[in-house]
Amino acid sequence: MLLPVFPKSRLPAIFRGYATEKYGGRFNKFSKKRISPAPSIKRQSKPKKARQHEFGDTLRHGFGELNGLANIDKIDNVKSNVGVRSRFLDYKILEEVRDFFTKEIKQYSLLYQHQKIRESKQTEDNPTPTDIQKLAFSEILKPRNSKNPYELRIFSIAGETGCGKTYAYMIPLINNLKTDQMNKVNDGDKKKKIVEYNENFTKTQINSVILLPTNELIEQLYDVLKNISELGLTVSKLNFENKVEDLIALNKPVDILVTTPVKFNAIKNYAGSSQVYRKLVSSIKYCVIDEADTLLDRSFLSDTMTSFHQISNMSGMVKDLVIVSSTISKLFNKNLNEVFKNNNIIKICSKRIHRISKKLDMRVIDCNMKPFRNSKMNALKQCLYSIYCDNTEADLQVKKVLVFVNEKESVSKIYGELCSDDAFKGYEIYKITGENSIEDRMQIMKDFNSNDALLEDALSTNQKSSDKTVKIPNSNIKLNKSSNNDSTSQPRLKVLVTTDILSRGINFQQTSNSVLYDIPKTTADLVNRVGRVGRIGLPGRVFMLAAKGESKGWVTGLPKAVKNGTPLA
Repeated sequence: MLLPVFPKSRLPAIFRGYATEKYGGRFNKFSKKRISPAPSIKRQSKPKKARQHEFGDTLRHGFGELNGLANIDKIDNVKSNVGVRSRFLDYKILEEVRDFFTKEIKQYSLLYQHQKIRESKQTEDNPTPTDIQKLAFSEILKPRNSKNPYELRIFSIAGETGCGKTYAYMIPLINNLKTDQMNKVNDGDKKKKIVEYNENFTKTQINSVILLPTNELIEQLYDVLKNISELGLTVSKLNFENKVEDLIALNKPVDILVTTPVKFNAIKNYAGSSQVYRKLVSSIKYCVIDEADTLLDRSFLSDTMTSFHQISNMSGMVKDLVIVSSTISKLFNKNLNEVFKNNNIIKICSKRIHRISKKLDMRVIDCNMKPFRNSKMNALKQCLYSIYCDNTEADLQVKKVLVFVNEKESVSKIYGELCSDDAFKGYEIYKITGENSIEDRMQIMKDFNSNDALLEDALSTNQKSSDKTVKIPNSNIKLNKSSNNDSTSQPRLKVLVTTDILSRGINFQQTSNSVLYDIPKTTADLVNRVGRVGRIGLPGRVFMLAAKGESKGWVTGLPKAVKNGTPLA
């Protein structure tokens, strides 16, 4: 397979050592011309030191008055101090719920681990909750006011990407649903009573709702929840492939409904009568608004609040509303306070919010340097080639790269350029924009996340198949069978080019590399794009491409800010 390469002397320092010698370092693949040995590159001046206040400063960034991230220190009554309790056993969680999620967390974390991380705490016999989970458990699992058991409690959970927010609200939700189910049972044979309870209430009724902005997130969360049948609970999803009529026809309780605000609002239109609709929603006690920084944004706010008001008005029994986000922008904080101005919001926030993980290797590529000729496309190709050739992720059979751009038009342009270049014929290139149908997006996501077997497992499998020996006639010599087609000798590379449509909440399994082709428009976009790699504390790499005029002080100072753990607000 042909691969692009620059003369070693012309490469920036971060790429030195990756250029192969088989080309002699004398052929520029992009210019198609032979070149003479390059003169030594003038040493770059030291990047401008980024002061902490530059991050989130709307005047310097030009992000707009309300698009910057809010300073957490200036928000009143935020709970961020983690207590001394450090085990799931320390919280009032039902034993069967605790055991179920302990198993789920271990299996979940294995999806993202490389060989070097396998002995981490998340794979121990007794996983420990993360900081955001400890904070959430301490507040949500508190005993309710006995004088007013149906008083609405509103929780706002905010934490950095990959910190475990899903389980932070999921475990208390499942625990509360299971407790409510057990409270319906009188003393005596509990299992028998539970069966009778389910048979007596066979009408379709929804006990809790989780609202998400996209169908991809619905599918992802449903995969996490589909095994709760082991706890005697039911879950249903309402997305592009599921009809409201099918939900109504279930004729049995739905403990958790996962859907979007638009789909939930459509239930009222399809219910046929107000009586049927009331039966559906009158039993809802818990509501979760996940990815709330999106759902409470201008484009989703109306639909989201319509859903919540329908739930609260028709039910009158909503106990808990949990609002979950990975960032707290000024606009989000403003909308939150305005919409729920008459309620006391319990704000739970991680101390590391608005910070990028220190385990991420953040690099800024100056495309104005001679090898790239102010071409981001040349820089992108060199990034992909370097990722493909280096010896990182040696235990994986497939390396993956996410490429983020600002506009959907750029996606098709980059995709076409990579696919038409003979040097990248061996790469698997994908693209996703809002123009793709939902079915296409789901299939592309499935293809991109597939074939994630560890290289060592594949090698061991090949070894087992090659252990069959062949005996040479008339001798005692035995030779192992071997295959000339060793597909695992060199890892494959998958590249997904997309916009911010996949930058929020999506878990990309074993994806450690990201290229920010365009400078993000807002700090929140930056945090969410970077947060797609290096999840649950795993290492990762992010390459930010800066063309002429884009190498501002905050851009060049970003790697140091990440290394120092500086908040971007």
